[in-house]
Amino acid sequence: MKYLLYGFGIVFLLIYGYISLIYSWNVFSVFRYEEAPVIGYSDLPQNIQNSIVKYVETDEHKNNIISLTGDFSLKYTWVGPWIFRKRIVNDDTGKSYYVPQNVPKPIIVDCEYAYIPTDYNLGKHNYLDFSYRKMLLK
Repeated sequence: MKYLLYGFGIVFLLIYGYISLIYSWNVFSVFRYEEAPVIGYSDLPQNIQNSIVKYVETDEHKNNIISLTGDFSLKYTWVGPWIFRKRIVNDDTGKSYYVPQNVPKPIIVDCEYAYIPTDYNLGKHNYLDFSYRKMLLK
């Protein structure tokens, strides 16, 4: 009887894992960070430039995401004390976009694109020198 319960448990976990995998393929997109085009600060749209200036001139450094539309948030999946996965979530549609672990902050998101700095330590003294990767949100 005990082995029968173990068997049902294993079958349940396999089915649950398969359904989760199929669901994640339909809902999630993965950023191709290295393949995204790199653009300079002066080539960014004006509203993105304004949000970067506001970010470096205020105490918003604790925010890892700047959503210009207010529809996006950054969610973390924790495994014990470690962050296992980061994703940008569109709160209106529920669609998620996986973000690589080692990308610099802040991630700036508007309706169609995410802009991610190519270097770390964005601050008042150097934000004009930074480049950004422009990633399409599909």
